[in-house]
Amino acid sequence: MYTIIGLGSAGHNIVNKFMKYPQYNGYTIDCDIPSEGRNSRFIELPEFNNPEDYEKNVPDLSKRFNNIEDECLFVLCGASIISGAALRILEHLHKKSKINILYIKPDLGSLSEVRALQERACFNVLQEYSRSGVFENMYIVDNGMLEKIIDGAPIMGYYDFLNEVMVSTIHMINVFKNQKKTIGTFSKRNEISRLATFGILDPATGEENPFYNLGELKEKVYYYAIPEEDLKTDKKLLGSIKEQITEKPQAEDVKISYGVFPTNYEQKYAYFIARSAQIQK
Repeated sequence: MYTIIGLGSAGHNIVNKFMKYPQYNGYTIDCDIPSEGRNSRFIELPEFNNPEDYEKNVPDLSKRFNNIEDECLFVLCGASIISGAALRILEHLHKKSKINILYIKPDLGSLSEVRALQERACFNVLQEYSRSGVFENMYIVDNGMLEKIIDGAPIMGYYDFLNEVMVSTIHMINVFKNQKKTIGTFSKRNEISRLATFGILDPATGEENPFYNLGELKEKVYYYAIPEEDLKTDKKLLGSIKEQITEKPQAEDVKISYGVFPTNYEQKYAYFIARSAQIQK
């Protein structure tokens, strides 16, 4: 079981999306979730009006995280006031588990000056900690880029549409990480390439849709989900995959690897993780 911990309303909603898959345990931490919307591992914080008070008043959560082992994914949006509690909560988590961060980048143009400053501070601090190795990885997702990928979303259910695309992509990549590949060239991640994003690749056209415009790329890992019948019969498939990857314009020092996995789906799907060692501005 993989543990997902969500802070604030964004984290809460994303954790709930993960919970439809049996592979995950979910915790949510917030101050104003109605009782009918809480899961069995909801942790309530007192409500404050500024991030500094949240940081000062985080209770000791070590015992609440007793069941967490190995690695976990901590989900938050830095523009929320409650994100001020993030570092204190992460201190408690760090005693129990290796931590990956899933950071949701909001539409900065819609934020007040105070929220924009809070978001910038949270984003930069978490990147610094990740780059230094305190956290295993920091995955960055931009809501604006998700909206473009799905070609827009209705106002009602807007974030639900975005979260569905993001969570299903992350879930499929997690599945492949724990599944034996048919063929591929995976290699160990560079120790300093801890800032990352996810993306969707169209296997037919080679078009890539990253979830964040990551700068200074160092690595890209592709995951191809191919119907099992195609793996048995298509003699040109491997060549086309290799050609698709190698023909993409990349900087000379970007390390490329891939894996091909059998599925029971009728269509081909592909995903990727892009990595950088540089702080994103």
